[in-house]
Amino acid sequence: MLEYKKGNRRVALTILFTVLLALSVPGAAKPEASREEKIVLGCVWMAPVGDMGWTYAHDLGRQFVEKEIPGVRSIVQESVSVADAPAVIDTMIEEGADIIIANAIQYQDVCIQKGKQYPDKYFVYVAGRETGRNVATIFGAMYQPTYLTGLMAGALTRTGKIGFVGAMPLPQVIRRINAMTIGAREVNPASEVHVIYTNNWYDPPTERDVAMTLIGLGCDVLAQHQDSPAAVEAANGKGVYCFGFDADMTQFAPDYHVTAPIWHWGPMYKRIVEDYQRGRPKAFADIWGTMADKMVDLSPINPKVLLPPGILKLVERRKMEIIQGDFDPFTGPIRAVNGKVRLPEGKKISYEELRKMDWYVEGVNAPK
Repeated sequence: MLEYKKGNRRVALTILFTVLLALSVPGAAKPEASREEKIVLGCVWMAPVGDMGWTYAHDLGRQFVEKEIPGVRSIVQESVSVADAPAVIDTMIEEGADIIIANAIQYQDVCIQKGKQYPDKYFVYVAGRETGRNVATIFGAMYQPTYLTGLMAGALTRTGKIGFVGAMPLPQVIRRINAMTIGAREVNPASEVHVIYTNNWYDPPTERDVAMTLIGLGCDVLAQHQDSPAAVEAANGKGVYCFGFDADMTQFAPDYHVTAPIWHWGPMYKRIVEDYQRGRPKAFADIWGTMADKMVDLSPINPKVLLPPGILKLVERRKMEIIQGDFDPFTGPIRAVNGKVRLPEGKKISYEELRKMDWYVEGVNAPK
């Protein structure tokens, strides 16, 4: 029990009462050591969850966090345009959102702006480079599992032509095209990857048309960097082996879908929420996940697809080498499509070179 000297007792009680009163006033300063209250996620999705690809994978991550952390709930808005994003974010914050997750690079400027407007909220967007005190960008080495699909594609093609339905010529897409080409040519040096861009992340009719065009050009294996399974469905209709993206798309081509490079957003989103709860959101920086982090991986390889002997063993060996840090697909010698040496013998590509990649490796046939 506390004891006070007679002359100081009244002063001490007055101070104690004043402190207790201040802590009870709404808006009074609170310790930042921990946030035990419920956390609300505001999820700004670029496409519908039903795309069964990119946004579907992010929404699985959101659901994972809700299951793993008691008290977390979400406000979700699908198919948000860049023009509408500021108003959508304002509304979410009015409804109690603590953390805003925007799942596309086009929201970069909006998140930076809103981060300044709402300094006590936290913002995470995907695939950018700009960050702030309360703004993070998050992405990963999706080229790693894509290289593994290249090994399989090179073994499966009979024409030597692999088609790639690309969204647009941005570094994250070019990295994957190059990685797939490197993998394909490792097992089939004469193979080429033919690229046609849709200039849209999510446009199923155009994705389907581009897939059909590539098949018409003689491509007997298809891959994609698109948000829907439209290209996979087109391949299925023509009996062409294919690789999905973002999520397992086997259901759309049960006999021809080989595997897909996939994202695991849940564990990273969980980490971000836990850091916020602790009052020290160290996650808010430039986050880059790898196969070693289990942020990117391959979906189960379809047993109905008969790969040539030895390819599955090669894929598994390379996967373990990537995870252990003993191998990177972008290790020299690597030449650009114009013949210029981009990586000399034995040199591994740097993080900055990966993030800025704007050139194609030998074996890529893409629009100039």
